[in-house]
Amino acid sequence: MSNSFKKFSSLWQSLVDDGYNVGTYEEFINKLDDSSRVSSLESFLKSEYNLDDQDLQRITKMEKMLQEEEASKTKFPSMFQMGRNLVKDTWTSMKAKSKGYQWMVSAEKADERLALCRECPFFKYDVVNPESGVADGRCLKCGCFMNVKAHWAHAECPIGKWGKCEEMRKK
Repeated sequence: MSNSFKKFSSLWQSLVDDGYNVGTYEEFINKLDDSSRVSSLESFLKSEYNLDDQDLQRITKMEKMLQEEEASKTKFPSMFQMGRNLVKDTWTSMKAKSKGYQWMVSAEKADERLALCRECPFFKYDVVNPESGVADGRCLKCGCFMNVKAHWAHAECPIGKWGKCEEMRKK
């Protein structure tokens, strides 16, 4: 199996999860290795998933970032747990917004929260995010990208270093 095609493992899994009969991962990779089929496979991916060259490049960059993260032996929570944390924080924030509360904190408050995070032993600078070009800081306890989470008024640090902004009132 070609190492250059490991970047498509998430894409293969997405196709399988969506019910496409793409065969085993090895069969899928063999199709990619066969240069006569690559253009038709890319056409299929582009038409079925509305992917363009930029989308395929993003997938490649994200897969590389995930592989480097795994290689660094940094252990974030499971994908399920990180997804659960994201849904919980999003739900709490949107529920507050629907009740008329502000759901974002000021830049100053977010900076205060991030300063606490940067001093924490569970805060890790990740590899450079291909979308932003910035090394995002992530929490090893919740797996969140803290430069995003710190801005949400109703989000909390998983180990209690900072909490919800109770002073946030209705607009």
